[in-house]
Amino acid sequence: MIRRSGEKLSNNSLKPAAYQLVPLIKLLLNGFNALLISDGVGVGKTISAGYIISYFSTFGQPSLIVAPPMLVDKWILELRNKFNIKSIPIRSVEEFSTAVSEIKLESQSVYIMSSSILLNRKLKILVEKLGLIVFDEIHNYRNPETISYQKALTLSKQATYRIGLSATPINNSLKDLITEMSILLPNLEFSLIDAIIKDNWERNNNLITIPLTTRFTKERLGIHFAKRIITHHSISYPSIYINKVKDKIENLPQNERNSVFEKITYYRMATSSPAAISKALDLDFSLRQDPKFEEFKKILMTSQSPHMLVFCEFEDTAKYISENLDNVESYLVSGAIPLFDRQAKINAFRRTDKGVLIMTPVGTEGIDLQFCSSLCNYDLHWNPMKIEQRIGRIDRIGQEKKEIYIHNFIVEGSIDANVITKLTNKLNIIANSIFKINEIISSNDSNVTLLANEEILEKEIVEGDTLAATLKFNQEILEKDYDLAKLIKNELCQPFTIRQAGMEKMTYRQFIEEDPKSSDIVDYYLKKTHELDQLIKLYE
Repeated sequence: MIRRSGEKLSNNSLKPAAYQLVPLIKLLLNGFNALLISDGVGVGKTISAGYIISYFSTFGQPSLIVAPPMLVDKWILELRNKFNIKSIPIRSVEEFSTAVSEIKLESQSVYIMSSSILLNRKLKILVEKLGLIVFDEIHNYRNPETISYQKALTLSKQATYRIGLSATPINNSLKDLITEMSILLPNLEFSLIDAIIKDNWERNNNLITIPLTTRFTKERLGIHFAKRIITHHSISYPSIYINKVKDKIENLPQNERNSVFEKITYYRMATSSPAAISKALDLDFSLRQDPKFEEFKKILMTSQSPHMLVFCEFEDTAKYISENLDNVESYLVSGAIPLFDRQAKINAFRRTDKGVLIMTPVGTEGIDLQFCSSLCNYDLHWNPMKIEQRIGRIDRIGQEKKEIYIHNFIVEGSIDANVITKLTNKLNIIANSIFKINEIISSNDSNVTLLANEEILEKEIVEGDTLAATLKFNQEILEKDYDLAKLIKNELCQPFTIRQAGMEKMTYRQFIEEDPKSSDIVDYYLKKTHELDQLIKLYE
């Protein structure tokens, strides 16, 4: 038997909000048994999922949550403290096999599975009687060529109800959304979902997103979030350094010729720090003074915040910062740090009087750091979704400071500085929730030597164009969802009440107050669901 987590229940700490019941209602209403919860960072996707789990936990079938390894313990605590739900962690193939045996014996438990297990080629997925499956950070499966996607798809086919969670369902292109929907609708052919989404997107028809998604944002909800005080720091590397880097990258021996993607990585390393590119190319690109690191030290000296969160794209840059900081406690969390050590470092950072937590991309999802009010994007990226995920670690429900401070490092001549400049107008479609793009770089100095070649820059601009064209999904406000939230019966916004509703098999209509508008809203969703159903049959 797997060790059950959460034997002792804590006092319920949930702050009810009607909009967090909208996903449950739409799931019961749409007839597809699937939903993508794409609320903004920090709005409470896990709470909405908790309500759904509470409702279906009474159906006599097990629930499975598939979450990134670092978030397994967070899910255990969330379900225990907010929903009084005891859960069972699955962190190995052996524990998964035990869980499958329990499920076959009519287990009604809630299991929380580390997504890293899906990478195991030997993992055999024969669950069969799964009632509900929740894919946390479902965008992590956006590549259909990967093992984890195939395993996730297999799991999804064995569940009756399927939920996906992601604040950034579109990270790079429309294909991200297509792949996520293929997991949530596993009985439809991938090519069918691909055709429906692409064809309707080109006609600005958001039909598929209305019945199958929710997206609430903190701005539209009027939730109090801290004001973002954003400072941009322009960094210039000397020409001798830039030219030396370019010469090395562009003149690698023929048998070591790198792809465009690898060259992009090298150029970004050079932008990140001399330490990173020196190690990657086995050369001495050291500078007497690193202008980027010197600027960072100035920020630390003048900062009034006791805690500073720093994001780097490369581990060697993160190590370089950590090893060269004086008079401040520094903590490094990267992919090289074992999972069981990461939370200990975060806890130590929380307790320190003056500290810096340096993270590589491993820290951009799911980790709550509301006690911290300052953040530095040591390595900036032109993709605003990446930056929003970082800022969401501190700009979320529970942040008590009225203001948070964001420091963006802009390296002149870098790939990202140039792409942002070229895409200013297009990227402004999402500027309200992240930062005003035109405040990052007001002009492109033609005298600055590019830390890239023209081929690479053009490739990144094309990708930026594609992203900007598809990010309408993330900005689009589904007005009917907000209207529906206003009609939800407030007395139902409690975990115990939701469990009772599940036991009684309450329908979506029973969650809504009797109101002249309620019939119109329900009819609207039913109409859109019918239209989507007809569209699927047409494409089949």
